[in-house]
This record gives sequence, structure tokens and C-alpha cells, in this order.
Amino acid sequence: MFTDKVALTLTLTVKQQTHTVAGGNIKFCQLNLGKQGFNGEVHFWLSDESDNDSLISDFTSEQLIDLTLGVTQDSSNPDKDTLTLKALVAERSVYEQTFRDVKGNKVLYRKYQCRFFDAAQFLWQQHFPCELYVGKSMKEVISAQTTDALNIQFGSQILEQVQPLICLSMGATDLCFYQFVLNYLKQQGVFWRYDYKKHSYTITDDKVRPADNLDLLPADKPRFKVHYPKVDIKSQNLLNANSAQAKIIPLSQNSLVQGIKNDRLMCSPFTDTENTQKKLQLRHSTPQMAKLQFTLRAIPVNQLYPGVGLELKHPGWSNISLAYQQPYQGVKTGIKLTATRQNAPDDLNMPATQYQCEYQGIFEHQQDNSSDGEAPLPEPCFVEGTILSEPGADEDKSYQYVQDESTKQNQYRVHIPLWDQEIKLLFRPDFLPPHFYFPLYKGCRVLLEISLFEAQICRVLDWGASVFLEQNTQGNHLLLGNNDKDQTAIKHEYQDDKPVFSIKRTKDKDTELMQWQDGKITIQTQEADGD
Repeated sequence: MFTDKVALTLTLTVKQQTHTVAGGNIKFCQLNLGKQGFNGEVHFWLSDESDNDSLISDFTSEQLIDLTLGVTQDSSNPDKDTLTLKALVAERSVYEQTFRDVKGNKVLYRKYQCRFFDAAQFLWQQHFPCELYVGKSMKEVISAQTTDALNIQFGSQILEQVQPLICLSMGATDLCFYQFVLNYLKQQGVFWRYDYKKHSYTITDDKVRPADNLDLLPADKPRFKVHYPKVDIKSQNLLNANSAQAKIIPLSQNSLVQGIKNDRLMCSPFTDTENTQKKLQLRHSTPQMAKLQFTLRAIPVNQLYPGVGLELKHPGWSNISLAYQQPYQGVKTGIKLTATRQNAPDDLNMPATQYQCEYQGIFEHQQDNSSDGEAPLPEPCFVEGTILSEPGADEDKSYQYVQDESTKQNQYRVHIPLWDQEIKLLFRPDFLPPHFYFPLYKGCRVLLEISLFEAQICRVLDWGASVFLEQNTQGNHLLLGNNDKDQTAIKHEYQDDKPVFSIKRTKDKDTELMQWQDGKITIQTQEADGD
């Protein structure tokens, strides 16, 4: 911690009405700056001695509050850099200072407190969509969630890939969209970064590196520590558990310690899927390099924040230092400023004041291509669907499968009423043993488990039409065919506590019946009367 004078600028905008706060009024400021975004807190006094506090009504309204905060060295140095943050205010509070000896017990000062976030955090942490997209890419899905406050630059080929379905289950799994985006991009080895200069976001397959590097000066009084990651001792394998493609694929071999391994399991019959998983695991296995941790004892001329390049090459630095002339890039910065004079009149409406300061951060090596780690994808959600089939009339119990052009697998067509979308599921027996062939037919209502990129049938929800038997029969019924005029019924039931077994074939007016009951076998064929 050190004491220094800092020039802060602050504006709050509500409904296009801008309110400016002098730097001397700001008594506390804390900033947590990360590579993916930021949050912070600021406290400041405003005077209302002459009823000139114009902020109070806007601040306490139910309107969005845009905040712009500037941090710079309080000096006449023409080369000094300003860190500017554009944020949205989340939590806020007001403390009113009154004086008993003032006529009317008047409020003379108000202390405002704001907690703020970058736009993506503020908006998407309150965003819990449950939506189904068919034949879209993840880039299109993310773009559909943006507003005017979000400027996202896409540079990822992985996000361009069109998926058969993408299901956002945030509202069903209590995972906000912001956390989903971070988790998904981590899982894919893709990088989400916030650009502090352009106030925008980038999504890229590779890390974006700075065009040039700054240098710290001895006057900034920095202290450095080089932090090394733990030694990686594991070997890595990819295991495909598919019965037709079962294999163990070595990804990396580590000879430091034998027998320590990280086995990743998948199950797919497709070589393309296997190769995609192999590339993904190799991206995640890229080792981390040492990071540079710094603590300053003076507000620097050049502000150090995530994304900024840094190279210690000033003649004042030791050329045998571990960090000397090594290119680094900021990934995390923490700034905490607490005014040494906290009372409302102190430095009121002055451009700057003196603070007890903390200024520290972490830089990674610019050759560090390791991923941001891994994270779980959202839990699946459950919705109802109905089986689609084109052959026959609407009431016919016909079944149909279509073949996927790329995988050559047969698939059901299923309609999801909630989203009025059609998806495709694997045409497979699910819970039946291989002796049976009973495809799900048109109009069959099913419960689906839908994960991010795929869906599967959990269970059938209804008895088929005309198959239901009353419980006093204690019967079982198997109904085959298209409809009640074209079917074969196999039934076993109890009549007067005695078993009766029958097979009845129906084709329009023509019926054939074979029935076995106590002491009697009936074989009957007839043509029904009527139309």
C-alpha cells in the first residue's frame, strides 16, 4: 500500500441526462479488471446545500445507469495514460447526512455508492433463456442474445460450425447466459476477451496479442514475482468406447512419473468426431508458462490492465532478471483507492485528491498458448415432443425415418410444440431388446432430454389409442397396424376370473378372430354390417 494523488473522472448517464462528479468527491474506488471483463465499486459525496443535487432523482429511479470512470496519474506528464471504463450500474445505495442544528433538519450531503459491471456481465447475468435453435451456428445463437450495449467481434471458425440443434437451457438449469458463454468457450478452447481500449469483446480461436509493449519505469516502484505452474506429470489418452471403434489413442506421454494419466472418454462411431475430440484435448493440454505478478508503489504513467503488452527493457532493470526483456501481456489487475480525507467537505468539487493505494496484477507470457481451462456445459432440460410421419392419414399410426446425408444414420422427425420446431433423433430401439421391432409412430407423445447439441427420448408418455384396458380385466394388449380399421389386436384378459387370449385381425369390414378361453376355442371370420 502506498499514498499518492490520483486524478479520477466520473460521469453517470440516465435517460441521456449526464451527471459529472468531480474527482475530489470520490472517496473510494475499487476495480477488479480481468481478461474477460471487469467489475468495480465507487463511493462519492455530492452537496445539496443549495438544492443543487440533480443526481438524486435519476439515481433512485428504475432506469439503467451508464457509468464512465477514468483513472490516471495526477501529473503534468504529457505521456500519461488514462484507463477509461464504460460500465452499467448494478447495486446502488445513498446515505443522507443531516444536521440537527440546521433549520429544517436539511440534507446537506449525500454519499452515493455504486457497484458496476461491464455490459456483458450486467446484462447476461440476468439472462436465463430457454430456447431451441435448429440448423444454426453458435455464432448466430450468441449474436441473437446481444443488445446495442454489446459490441462483439467474432473471429472463431469453431463458432461458425452449423449444428443440427442448439438448446439453451439456462432457465431450466439456473445457469445464467453469461456463465454459459464463458463455460462453453472454455470447453471449446476458444478465447473470450474484453478490449479495454475499444470497450468491446472478441471471440477468437487463438489469443490476440498486443501490437506493441509498454515498459515500467523505476519511478513506478514496481515489485515483481515470477510464478511458475505446478509440474505437469500426467500422460494423456483419448478413449473411444464405441463397440465398433473401441480404441485408446495416446495424446501425450510424460516420462517424469510412470502411471499417472488423464484419460478422456468419448463414445462415437465417427472418425471425424474422434479427430475433433483429439484436437480439442491437445488444445487443452498445452502447458502454461510462468506468469509475472507485480505490485506498484506509485500510480504509473502507463496504466496496466488486461490486454496491455509489457516488456522490461529500461536500462534501470537488471539484465539477469528472470523477467528482463520477456514479452508479457496483462490478464488481471486490481486497483483499490481509499481517500485519506473521507469527510464530505474534504476536497469537494476538486479535480483530484490523495488516496491510500493498492495497485497489483498478473501478466502472462505472450508465447503462452494454453487454454483458459475447462468448464462443464449446462445440464439438459426436459420437454415434450410428438413423432412426425408423412405416410397415411393424420389418424394413422404410421412410422417413418429419414437418413442423415452426412452420417447415413436413420432418424426420427420430432415436433417440439413449445418452440414450434422440428428436430431429428436417432432411429433406434431405445429400451426394447433386439427381438422386437416397434418404431414410434405418428403422433406419439414422448418426453425428450435435450442437451446443448443433441436430444434423446426418455420415455413414451401416453397409451396408444384403443389399446387401453379397464383394470377389472387385469389384461394386457398389443395393438399392431395403422388404425382401428386396419389392425391386428393381441389381447390377454380375465373374464369371470378366467384367462381369455385372443388374436383379432381387422381390415375395413372384414374381421378374423381366434380366441382361447376355458374349455373353448373360437375361430371366426366375418364381414361386419354397416357402411
